[in-house]
Amino acid sequence: MIEYIKGLVASWDKNVYFISSKKLMKLARNDGTVDNCHPNDFGFFSMAQAIGNVIEIIRQKWNAVEKETRQIINKKKQEI
Repeated sequence: MIEYIKGLVASWDKNVYFISSKKLMKLARNDGTVDNCHPNDFGFFSMAQAIGNVIEIIRQKWNAVEKETRQIINKKKQEI
């Protein structure tokens, strides 16, 4: 299933990110749920950390794109 989703993302939209449940619960492991299904506070904290890590990667990616775009715009302004 994961490979199928990764294939869809790779062929369709580069701005869709998949975070596996294993990565979401990496910090909490077996202590992150109340019944091996529903997260407790520690489970939610673990998920927030994992999602925050992905958001940081996205933020860095877009900062690089913005910087490159500004350089192109400035170069075009100088040519005018």
